[in-house]
Amino acid sequence: MPDEIKQKEALIRVITLAQQWSGCNFLRYNPGTLERRVGRRMIDARCQNISEYLDFLERHPSEYHRLVAGLTIKVSCFFRDPPMFSILEKVVLPRLFAQAKDSGRRQIRVWSTACAGGEEAYSLAILFAEQTKLISQVSTSILATDLDPDALASAATGLYPDDSLREIAKMQRDRFFVSSPATDGEFWQIRPALRAMVDFVVFDLTSTTRTSPPSGIFAEYDLILCRNMLIYCQPSLKLEIIRRLHTCLRPGGYLVLGRSESLPEEYKNHFVHIDQRVKIYAKEE
Repeated sequence: MPDEIKQKEALIRVITLAQQWSGCNFLRYNPGTLERRVGRRMIDARCQNISEYLDFLERHPSEYHRLVAGLTIKVSCFFRDPPMFSILEKVVLPRLFAQAKDSGRRQIRVWSTACAGGEEAYSLAILFAEQTKLISQVSTSILATDLDPDALASAATGLYPDDSLREIAKMQRDRFFVSSPATDGEFWQIRPALRAMVDFVVFDLTSTTRTSPPSGIFAEYDLILCRNMLIYCQPSLKLEIIRRLHTCLRPGGYLVLGRSESLPEEYKNHFVHIDQRVKIYAKEE
């Protein structure tokens, strides 16, 4: 059997084992993405090829944790993509509060999917907290989900390095964060009142057994963010995820995708594009 075929089979075996260990269907992610991320783990494990890494996995079960974390690599900061957050603040949030008041609802429900370290969810909490100062009759509930329980546990502490706050104005930083004294100012912790706005829950967005997170029901979310995940998915999985998010959104609710992502053709008539500069869509009523 040619060596190239052996290596491809070994890669599939590695991904299958990671899938069995984590419960996440990685085989429906883009092959090139998976190969690059496994390659990074091979370098750290000092393996020359994928077959060696497969042997390494079998001899060192603790590597599965690092492998799965690598396959779901998380890169973020607060208010990542400032123009998108600006449109949320100036256009979307006022509309959401108006919709809630007109329908007599006392709460706006938000879902930050694949939330990684929680920076996106807390950025949303800051925006909503600023709005709530002006509109006190309507509260906000933010659900943040990810398939990595360790990332969620870290996010729940609300402790972040100084560099991740680079897009936050000093006034907001002083209001919503406190410098961690044990780190000589290198880390900041989110104040308890803001942390209380966000619930972190383990949930796999690719799951075939649940449409919404355990704490959610259909068509109840006013705003859903699913940024920079769909680019890693094969078309069939991307379609399933968009179908799920469409089901979970209220009529007139908003969906936010990443800059390099787009709606599948099957769903372009189900949403209205809010602003051409960013990927924010309103669900057709």
